[in-house]
Amino acid sequence: MNLYPHELSVQDVVFMLHELHKLGYEQLRLYAGMSPNGGCWRWMIYPKCLLLDQGDVEHNRGCLPFYAIHSSTGCLEPTHDSKELAVQFLADNLEYLSISRMQCDDGYMEWFNQYILENVKLGRYPVAFQEYMPNVDGWLMYGEDYREIIPFPPFSSVDLEHIPDNYVVIAGKYLFDKYQCDYLEEIENYKGRKPSCQEVANAIRECIKRGHEWEFITRETNAYEQVLCYPNEIIATRRDEDGKIFLKLINGKEMILEPYLDIHVYRPTKS
Repeated sequence: MNLYPHELSVQDVVFMLHELHKLGYEQLRLYAGMSPNGGCWRWMIYPKCLLLDQGDVEHNRGCLPFYAIHSSTGCLEPTHDSKELAVQFLADNLEYLSISRMQCDDGYMEWFNQYILENVKLGRYPVAFQEYMPNVDGWLMYGEDYREIIPFPPFSSVDLEHIPDNYVVIAGKYLFDKYQCDYLEEIENYKGRKPSCQEVANAIRECIKRGHEWEFITRETNAYEQVLCYPNEIIATRRDEDGKIFLKLINGKEMILEPYLDIHVYRPTKS
């Protein structure tokens, strides 16, 4: 099955998300509203961890501050099998969705099942934003001759220290700007020694905790700089047939000299 997000109906999106929750992707969330002319229902699906501590963005009647899988539809009734949709949606967006495969402990799934799933089964659709959104304390649920205010989705702040390192690295790709993402790509594609996943994740955590004016950079350290780090410990050197340089240290250990990437967190100077 070829899955094209713009072909999904309202019920397709909601039923598919329900299936993904059951598969363990409990921290996937829905944000939805109406197009300016009221003719299309617009939806976004995203992992909770990208919200960090900004749960209030779901109250602000606007766009999310990061990339989300999104599209729009004018169709309400289901057009696909929800289980097949969930499997294909995972296959098409596996890395992005992977960071939502954690237990949800803030009551979101109960809220989703009670207010979103059950209402959508009855032919209604949730609206968190629209051009002339009434000033109500919650989202709106619309149907034929039906209008109800439902509570805002529950939210608890994300503790980055308790998110697995590999999830933090993936999240960084969607939270940082293009230049920061270029550094992440450089690390992924580097052929020599590079920072561990834990080191990269900790640098991302540090930048986020300090604020978005803080950045991390990568820097290649060459063989000559490595020699300078051990001026009084080297007792012999040799080079193998592949051109690698080996240092024999005074403690009997041997080091291979090859370029490696280091990672640093810093605050850019303001010009």
